[in-house]
Amino acid sequence: MSKKIIFVDLDDTIADFIGSATVAGVFDYTRMYDVGFFFNLKPIDGALVAVRQLIDLGYDVQILSQPVAISAHSYSEKIQWIGVHFPELISKVNLTQDKGLFKGDYLIDDNYFKWKDKFEANGGKFVHFMYSAGTRTQLSNRECWENIVNFFKEEAKRDKEKESAKNQSEGTGEDR
Repeated sequence: MSKKIIFVDLDDTIADFIGSATVAGVFDYTRMYDVGFFFNLKPIDGALVAVRQLIDLGYDVQILSQPVAISAHSYSEKIQWIGVHFPELISKVNLTQDKGLFKGDYLIDDNYFKWKDKFEANGGKFVHFMYSAGTRTQLSNRECWENIVNFFKEEAKRDKEKESAKNQSEGTGEDR
């Protein structure tokens, strides 16, 4: 059985874009055009541990991020950010303007309205990371990541049970 693919978004899923673009309580989207902005994003609370737990569960974890199309440094800085925080994933970074073009088993992303239908149209399952900036969710970012890891633990358990049942059925010659 091949590993299931989990695509993980970068901005406001594992890296704090909104927090870094907010100055004195005011969100300033123009900061994303500053050189160094993406490289200097702080990790989302709980993300570093959670992503490694997903890898340890046996999933093929890959990064799937949408860079700023008119900002060349956003492309390179996102890859550099992954190299610092997830060096084991440096060869698994996918940058695109349309995440709906990718086929995988799961996409963990904060942007439900933009990506859910597009990703699921290819047969994958969208897992919503509810980024917490104080008003968007009752859960902290750490709690959200803990819930996501627990979801994937259950998914892995179900997959192992299915595989075991399949192997038993094939071993006894029973029809499925």
